[in-house]
Amino acid sequence: MKNRIFSPRVLVILIFLFIHTNTQAGAAPTIYTDKNYDAIGEFIFYLTENEQTLNLKQAQAAYRSGHFTQWKNPVLGFGIGTSPRWLRFTVTNNGSDSEQRRLIIENSWLDQLDIFIIKDGRTVFHETAGDKLQFTARTVNHRFFAFDHRYPPGTSEVYLRTATPDPMILPVFFGDLETSSGRDIFNGYSYGTLYGTIVALLLYNLLLFLSIKQTRYFYYVIYLLMFLLMSFSYTGHGYSLLWSNSVFAQKWINPFSISLFATSGILFAFSFLKIRQLFPGLYKKTLILCALFWFMQLAFILLDKQAASVIVAIGFVSFFSIFTFYAAIISLKRGHHDAIYYLIATIATLFGTAITALTVWGIMPYSILTYRAAEIAISVDALILSLALAEQIRRAQKDKAQAMQLAYSDMLTGLNNRRAFIDISTPIWHNAIRHNQPLCIILLDLDKFKVINDTFGHAAGDEVLKEIALIINNIIRDGDISARWGGEEFAILLPQTSSEQATQIAERIRTGITEKQIVSGTSTISITASLGVAMINKNTPAIDDLFKAADKCLYLAKQNGRNNVCSAPL
Repeated sequence: MKNRIFSPRVLVILIFLFIHTNTQAGAAPTIYTDKNYDAIGEFIFYLTENEQTLNLKQAQAAYRSGHFTQWKNPVLGFGIGTSPRWLRFTVTNNGSDSEQRRLIIENSWLDQLDIFIIKDGRTVFHETAGDKLQFTARTVNHRFFAFDHRYPPGTSEVYLRTATPDPMILPVFFGDLETSSGRDIFNGYSYGTLYGTIVALLLYNLLLFLSIKQTRYFYYVIYLLMFLLMSFSYTGHGYSLLWSNSVFAQKWINPFSISLFATSGILFAFSFLKIRQLFPGLYKKTLILCALFWFMQLAFILLDKQAASVIVAIGFVSFFSIFTFYAAIISLKRGHHDAIYYLIATIATLFGTAITALTVWGIMPYSILTYRAAEIAISVDALILSLALAEQIRRAQKDKAQAMQLAYSDMLTGLNNRRAFIDISTPIWHNAIRHNQPLCIILLDLDKFKVINDTFGHAAGDEVLKEIALIINNIIRDGDISARWGGEEFAILLPQTSSEQATQIAERIRTGITEKQIVSGTSTISITASLGVAMINKNTPAIDDLFKAADKCLYLAKQNGRNNVCSAPL
């Protein structure tokens, strides 16, 4: 099943691509009722109405006079805001019985459509359809324009008159009802996959916005939502399911949804590319341009200028595609490396839309992949941008973790700082109190550290502090918490540790420090430390009291001549 719907980006390209040359009408090829056809554009002859509206008899006379031109490609396309067209082809039934067949124009936005089936010079079928009629008035309940008819034996002529201010793209198909239903089923699965993917990305980014409150995710959600609205309008799903009885809504939804898609796309692109921060002047001018564009669109609605609204909307979405590509380039040049994701996504979309346009024009072979390349590309675009936003979150979380690490770490020794030590020790304290578990703390102060700084310099003093941190971390156990308390002071928290065990650990640290010879330049530095050990008991009212008790023991160690350990339970 081939999708017949184009994104606005495709339609912009088609404006420039649908410049075709006339060919003289030759012998008319015919369509047979015993075959099922994909797009039948190559079987169709067409005539452009100029200033005069033609009726069926006049169109028939024009065909007999050789004024119709044969189309050479599977899908007919005549551009935007073009004059009405007459189409003509023949259907031949070589059997002896009438055959029920469906003619379907897989386009959902034609304003006027008249079909005439003529057999033996007599009109045997005539129906008027189009968006100027309510959806419920259609004889075949289909989001596209479908016409069922029993073709009698022999050759029947089919004339179609189409008129629309929207892009006149006419993928015409012919075959039995079973084949048509099969295409509809495939279409349903394919659109279900597309819409399901977009909705999943939309909900994912909505949850991200609600959790982290960054506007780029909000703009991306709106961008995806507008893409869904635009797709619903151009695929006919909206008219068949949502606003079936509103001719006014169907008349204006296409230019309106394209305009919303382009505007939300610019807002998202500027947020993602940080244009407001990097280029504030460009940001303000673009917002003014968007405001003028919407003023113009509202004026078109009030003045009932649908064709002008469509042309301006598609022109604006063309501007959106090119301008945001330029914005990504200048953002990347300013050092915003995430802009590369936007460039890749935009290139993918432009590449896909170009393939679809070239396929419709007949330059590339007609297949389901080449015809739907634009739709696939836009899905890839959305996926790439979602991955880019997810990568930004991952990087932001990593930066936050690093910032937290820096905020809680002592830059010189790599140990916890005082703030981190308090945050970590508080829940350990409460757990020890709740479960009546032993808990000790060691406070360590280097003896006569000022003399080392004065004698050997502050760089040597820094080396000493680093070595002390290494000694502490090499001796304490897993689960023990060490920190640089400040200056030349260190603190060690020992969960589930008795006073005797803590004193033994403190003594090992003291010995390790005493035995360590620290080399700084050409000098060898010896140093000692005094340590105070305290343990909680049932009368300890708060963790601060444990620190105070350890500090008292440290003071006694200093009083006793330094280079020793003093411990006492509370």
